[in-house]
Amino acid sequence: MASCWEMAKVNKGNYVVDRGILFHCDQVEGQKVCQLCVPEYKRNAVLQLAHDSVFGGHLAERDS
Repeated sequence: MASCWEMAKVNKGNYVVDRGILFHCDQVEGQKVCQLCVPEYKRNAVLQLAHDSVFGGHLAERDS
């Protein structure tokens, strides 16, 4: 992850720092997509928070 911060400092590798947070930006089907870079030791905690949150569920289609 340290090398990603270094790459962001010199505007390489599509890494950017916004308000002190590291992102990797790319194009997906013509749309700019920025992904949060999470250190390996924090990934399980982030995933657990996302899944345990009331907002973490997948929204199902409803029949009208």
